[in-house]
Amino acid sequence: MLVERRMIALRLRRGDWVCVRGRWLEVVAVRAYRYAAGGLVLVLVFNKAPAVRVYGADTMAVKR
Repeated sequence: MLVERRMIALRLRRGDWVCVRGRWLEVVAVRAYRYAAGGLVLVLVFNKAPAVRVYGADTMAVKR
């Protein structure tokens, strides 16, 4: 059973479903990078859509 909740992007992991542009997509990989100012950026990789870059502190709708 998938439960929808809102959480910061930093807590995302492989297998979570996230709502991106109105579509629910399964995360197959999460990569973390630092940007020039020192903050954290995550790249979310999906099977059926292009990868998305989000800030670590962004809030997202997630089904886990």
